[in-house]
Amino acid sequence: MNYCDACGYLVGARLPIPADPREYARPGGPLVGCNHLRCSTCGTVVHHWPGFRFAVSPVTRAEHAELYATQSPDTSRYLTRGGGGEQFRAYACACSHTEIASSTDLDRGFIDFEGWACAGHPEGS
Repeated sequence: MNYCDACGYLVGARLPIPADPREYARPGGPLVGCNHLRCSTCGTVVHHWPGFRFAVSPVTRAEHAELYATQSPDTSRYLTRGGGGEQFRAYACACSHTEIASSTDLDRGFIDFEGWACAGHPEGS
């Protein structure tokens, strides 16, 4: 199993998140978002929506669950493309959420998410 450098990266919509689960952020390699983030608090895989930011922030556990279950971000009451949303990527697990336009790592970054980290990537070429 391989793990992203710096516990994984959160990236805005202009930076890639690889579709291939074997690809990950290697030390000294190109900056890519982690495609297998997991929250240790709620145990869920972190979802992301490129080109969206939060119109309304979920507060309750039920609201976070509703956001986490979002299949179509265009119809979600929580997500919007407005306000520069095209630059952002919205992220959520079942208990927390954030949005980012640039990039940050989960080890040393400015976003304090103790529970979010790279959950590993399968070996492969």
